[in-house]
Amino acid sequence: MTAAGTPPWLPPDRPSEVPMPPGFPHREPFPRPVYPPVPQVPIPGEPPAPGGFESTIYAALLERRIVFVRDRLDHDTATLVTAQLMTLDADDTTPVTLVVNSGGGPIDAVAGLLDTIDLLRCPVDTSCVGRAEGTAAVVVAAGSGRRRCGPGATFRLRLPDLEAAGPADRLRRDVESATQLQRGLVDRLAAITGQSRALVARDVERGRLLTAGEAIAYGLVDEVAGG
Repeated sequence: MTAAGTPPWLPPDRPSEVPMPPGFPHREPFPRPVYPPVPQVPIPGEPPAPGGFESTIYAALLERRIVFVRDRLDHDTATLVTAQLMTLDADDTTPVTLVVNSGGGPIDAVAGLLDTIDLLRCPVDTSCVGRAEGTAAVVVAAGSGRRRCGPGATFRLRLPDLEAAGPADRLRRDVESATQLQRGLVDRLAAITGQSRALVARDVERGRLLTAGEAIAYGLVDEVAGG
């Protein structure tokens, strides 16, 4: 405030407060906006949240036996996708479509999802739209039905994320466990694609990027949608 009581960001001839004439209606301050809670992705058979547009969209996809994986494939997302797949499999044995657009996540989060795909009665068709990196690329390749991708989709073979925290002994055990899981992931990817283990291990180590056409030649997917 200046000596005259005017804030420094106002012109000196502009008063900070304008007196109101007698009888002028009192002006209440603007109310704080109230934002609706972020809708949760529903489980098949559960009603979506009232007024939740995003939940309604996901519910409509699930009714059509489509599960959408987006963003990071962390523990929460992998658990939710696993639950959705298991619920759809219990309802019917017709194919389920798993649409992936993800940068992957920690390997221990995806291990259960991969096992679930193997154990389901219904075929799991996988489709990559956008990108599939790390463990997400393995999920697309592990589909038990049709494996497709969009013409602009990209795949990156890279080492999965490692999440570890705690004392040194626990960190060492976590690293050893993750290393073992990584070896198993490379073995699985080599078996799925038909590539040699040495080639897959080298590509994963280098973070190889593949286009849609290269992903078909590599054995990650079988066809390009609309091609």
